Amino acid sequence: MSRKPSAFTLVELLVVIAIIGVLVALLLPAVQAARESARRMQCVNQMKQFGLAFLGYEDTAGSFPAGRQGCDNNLVAKECQNLGKGLGGGDMGKSGASAFLPTLPYLEEQQLFDLWHIDDVAIWYVDPSNNWYRNPDVERALAQSVELFNCPSDNSEPYALYKHHVPTSGRADIPVRAGSYGLSMGPIGPTTPFPGNDVKFDNTGMFVYGRRFRIPEITDGLSKTFFTGETKNGHDPNSSSIYSNGNRCNLMRSTYLPLNYPVDVGAVVQNAAEAGGPGGFTNCTFSSPHPGGGNFQFGDGHVSFLTDAMSDELYQAISTRSQGEVIVE
Repeated sequence: MSRKPSAFTLVELLVVIAIIGVLVALLLPAVQAARESARRMQCVNQMKQFGLAFLGYEDTAGSFPAGRQGCDNNLVAKECQNLGKGLGGGDMGKSGASAFLPTLPYLEEQQLFDLWHIDDVAIWYVDPSNNWYRNPDVERALAQSVELFNCPSDNSEPYALYKHHVPTSGRADIPVRAGSYGLSMGPIGPTTPFPGNDVKFDNTGMFVYGRRFRIPEITDGLSKTFFTGETKNGHDPNSSSIYSNGNRCNLMRSTYLPLNYPVDVGAVVQNAAEAGGPGGFTNCTFSSPHPGGGNFQFGDGHVSFLTDAMSDELYQAISTRSQGEVIVE
């Protein structure tokens, strides 16, 4: 007797395909969660390296770097006075170099550090048609990618759309790399019509314009004072975060408003220079691409994930360097 060949019927195939589809649908969230967990861990490891770099710099220089090396047009801090002229005639007391740049040698980026010339070029982010000095090394540094400053969960475009208030397009284009991490100014934040000297110089966080703090000045304790936190969409004028540019409400953020507070809600700054572009707005907040909160690097080098649900009082307390708050978690 002949035996019929065994095979699946069409109905059986459809049932199997349906079962596989259901299993994939059930597994996909778990796979995505695992991927996000890996990306978040990479962000944590990158921020830990920032902590080690800041401590290494402090051990060598005797203080932590200033949030902005210079004092903009208001040379009130003694560190910004009588620093002379740099290459091209720029006043070194007005340098825009951020606190990240002096730490580059401690992040194994010595060659990039050399390109920045932070000791002899007042770094500007403006159009050369305004007759600001252009240095070819600095232009190369502005455009160079540094993986450490980009969180893999952050879907920012690589280049900022605006460098300060000048668009990075057209004949005068100088590509400027954005980043995923900001410096902590403290709890003083936006005011109307825009932040003033209280934000730039008198804030109570780790990074302000011109001033450099030593470990004994961090009386709240390094383990209870965060230095850096996450940002997202750093290429966008409304959430601009350029790792090399020490600028209030841009790279330098505050805890005036809660973590992940919507950028277009509440006390925002409608000011081109602060937000990064004409008509832009910002609220100086930290923001994270990770759901439920964000990663923050503390002075002793450890990184903690702070949730959106944490109290404003605790959030602001751990952003200050010497206020003496009693922190109750």
